[in-house]
Amino acid sequence: MDRVRGPDGSSGHAVPVPHESPARREAFDSMRADAAGRNRVQVKDLYTAELLARGLEVLPEILLDAEVMLLTGDYPRVAKVLGRALAGIAKLLAGGMDRPSR
Repeated sequence: MDRVRGPDGSSGHAVPVPHESPARREAFDSMRADAAGRNRVQVKDLYTAELLARGLEVLPEILLDAEVMLLTGDYPRVAKVLGRALAGIAKLLAGGMDRPSR
């Protein structure tokens, strides 16, 4: 896990940083400084533009929102959003197992 500094430059918290490729990590890292003093909508727009400028895929909305929340230092909300996503996946998997196989 990497250390992510808060928007005010406070000491970082150990949180997972989404970087499946060096280019995605560089885009995320470059947005850390740009996120300071901006709201989530502004950060989301800038981050999306940064990803596209680097030729990277923009993630699905829920994952993009989680990355933006990490960039803006909203860690409790990230945990809540990801928890909901995991609960939804668990429901889908549980429902899929109840169906008879063909």
